[in-house]
Amino acid sequence: MNWWRCISALPLIFVVLAAHPETITFEIYALPKGEPPQLLAKGIKTYTSSDIKSTEYPLAGAQYWAKTLQLNEEFYIGGSIYREPKLGGFGLWVKRRPGPFEFWSTGGFSWEWFDYRQQNDVYRKLQGTGRVKVTMLRGSGYEEIGSVEFLDDVTMRLNDQPWFTFSLEKTHHVIIRKGSVLRFAP
Repeated sequence: MNWWRCISALPLIFVVLAAHPETITFEIYALPKGEPPQLLAKGIKTYTSSDIKSTEYPLAGAQYWAKTLQLNEEFYIGGSIYREPKLGGFGLWVKRRPGPFEFWSTGGFSWEWFDYRQQNDVYRKLQGTGRVKVTMLRGSGYEEIGSVEFLDDVTMRLNDQPWFTFSLEKTHHVIIRKGSVLRFAP
């Protein structure tokens, strides 16, 4: 057996694994006041690690990343990724890309916290229902989220009102369907 051929093929295997596509199945609803929710979009987003946008933010003595994935032309989902000795909980969020004349918009406010770490790195949504399984990347003295698999349908809430209205009402729901995977790392 030519072991050199096997070893030389390893970089190709890693490239193929990193390019493995994932899917997120979603539905997006507008929540007009006094009316039933209105379906704006639904679909399946197939993506690879190259579709994940990452912005690094240095903190005093630490750092974190905001990592996002565009679901459609208007909405995207993301997470705040920290390196911690033991991850206790984490936040996921959705945003809406502002229109050309929405100079006041920052994409809205959304924050869904997952905590109560259970066996096998399963976390439960703090407000509302839903569980996710997290795949951890582990390094010397830390762990961080590599991917999030949705074990249940999870409703992500968005308030896309201008900040100066001081409204706490939700304007949109983005439902991420069971079986979807949000992969932050290749």
